[in-house]
Amino acid sequence: RERMTDHQVRLIAGALGTVGHHEWAPAGAGKTLAALAIAARSASQGPIVVVTPSAVLPGWETQTLRWTLMDPRILSGQTPHKLKAEKGAVYLIGWENLKHWRTALKTLKPRMLIYDESHYLRRPRRVRAVQQRDGSVRYDDLNNTLAAATDLSRSIKKRLSLTASPIPGRIADLWVQLDLIEPWQWGSFFEFAQRYAGPMHNGYGWAYDGVSSAQELKTRLETVRTWISLAETHAHLPPKRREVVMLPFGQQDKPVGMKREIQQAQSDPSTFFEALLAEAASRKETQTCRRVTDALLSGQKVVVFTARRRHVERLRDKLTKHLQKKCPRADLFWGHGEVSPEERDKTRQEYMNHPGPCVLVGTGAAWGVGIDLQDTDLALFVMLPWTPDALIQWEGRFHRLGQKRPVLVTYLICEGTADEQVADTLLGKLDDIVEVQEEATLTDINHALAGIDESDEGKIALLTRISQRQL
Repeated sequence: RERMTDHQVRLIAGALGTVGHHEWAPAGAGKTLAALAIAARSASQGPIVVVTPSAVLPGWETQTLRWTLMDPRILSGQTPHKLKAEKGAVYLIGWENLKHWRTALKTLKPRMLIYDESHYLRRPRRVRAVQQRDGSVRYDDLNNTLAAATDLSRSIKKRLSLTASPIPGRIADLWVQLDLIEPWQWGSFFEFAQRYAGPMHNGYGWAYDGVSSAQELKTRLETVRTWISLAETHAHLPPKRREVVMLPFGQQDKPVGMKREIQQAQSDPSTFFEALLAEAASRKETQTCRRVTDALLSGQKVVVFTARRRHVERLRDKLTKHLQKKCPRADLFWGHGEVSPEERDKTRQEYMNHPGPCVLVGTGAAWGVGIDLQDTDLALFVMLPWTPDALIQWEGRFHRLGQKRPVLVTYLICEGTADEQVADTLLGKLDDIVEVQEEATLTDINHALAGIDESDEGKIALLTRISQRQL
């Protein structure tokens, strides 16, 4: 008890005596330790199962060994084997492999199930309809992660979810988490979306991109969740500041090697727009190198997040040459999804233990969830993700318990490119989410992307000129 903060005690108290509970708290608030304390009460009766992103598995193993007497066991690969239902055992498995271990985990008859980063699942499709000869319809389970998670949830009596961003992009995304932790209590996805997700019929089908009955939803959530605000958890930490840097055309690099890719992607709108975002990111490389170098020369530690593995390698190579000339004493670390979680964790430890100056370059997908990078002075976001939850998670790597220095989060946006439309899209999504999830981080990010200075909300927005445009 003396090692825990007051908000961690609240998280534990909220889950005790319940069979299904949601823990919503900012990144870096100590949810893992609170969950382990809850799990320890059930571990004497049987095994515990923790489902988390694969990149976070080493962190859960370390925390379990450090703070509890439980025995962590990481399940890796897609070929399951027989598991022992031993008391005190904690089986750790990545979301990516859950469907392969579904039967083996059910056979354990676990006492408790923990879904870490529960927002990982948002697509509600877990069954398919099969038309029978007599005209009836049979529903068969799909062999996907959600079907496996649902099967586990309905066979385990105590369930707990942990997340810093419960609403990834739309209110409708919340249903999957609610149904996993409280099976059958929230109705079908259609029933939930019709009531709470601002349903609109577009002539072809229903679209659920808004919010409705927000106050009713908030009232219902109060009974099944423990919500800890950023003000409660991070008030004593060194400050975090945000800035949006608009790069005019004259400061942008000439795109290299992107013309052919964009032409080939034109037949697929999503691939085409992703290629345009990559093209925008390639225009920022010189400015990224300059900003990183300036920070390193002043002795700072820097993290650069982008969204493409190939772009990580381009930045790594360009920064290596740049630093050899400008700042040879600085070290460079890098990693993306093709690097194993174990190697990434080793790199993370080297970065965290480095006295500085140094820089870490990686993809937000590989480094942006459940990883401690709080020993950072400057975080550069070179390529924006599509959803607000990703931005919240990315920022949460730096502003968290254990932080000892102020951090500046910088969004680099190229004028006249797809960057502007992504910023505009994020603003639209944030407005709806804030109605249900009253979190200061969401409002602050909304203001930052809109160009509102955090110290003066009356400042004219830098991005008011953003409008929907045909790309």
